[in-house]
Amino acid sequence: MFDPPRRARWTAPALSFLLGVAVVGACAQATPQKDPPPGGSMTTSAPANAPSKMVIRVQLDVQPQHRQAFIDHMAQESVKVRQLDGCERYALFASTDAENTFLLYEEWATADAFGAYQQSDLLKKSFEVLGPMMAGKPDSAYYAARRTN
Repeated sequence: MFDPPRRARWTAPALSFLLGVAVVGACAQATPQKDPPPGGSMTTSAPANAPSKMVIRVQLDVQPQHRQAFIDHMAQESVKVRQLDGCERYALFASTDAENTFLLYEEWATADAFGAYQQSDLLKKSFEVLGPMMAGKPDSAYYAARRTN
């Protein structure tokens, strides 16, 4: 039986296995980009001939008293984000081991589409609402990727 630690870090091979994507880059096919600043630009070390699809993984902890407000906000936010150009997947998962730990998984058709979302008023407003609910800094990783199946 798999018993992940509370703050398990998803590796590129695990994402590849679970989601059917090949993470492209220099280290075991993965080049994570850790926590770019809000409004910052995305860079990857993917080969020049690699597609520019972006896969994003964010693990975050929410203060217990804000758990339901967080879930409600993310349910509304998800509908809006999924309507943006280039958003292919935007899904929130709750940990089964730690009640207030969540995994946000995103797929964007291109790095430019993801960059536009990063610069959007929608994301800025969401940060304003969600920031006070957090129990710590989110753990984020960004990947240039291509589908394998």
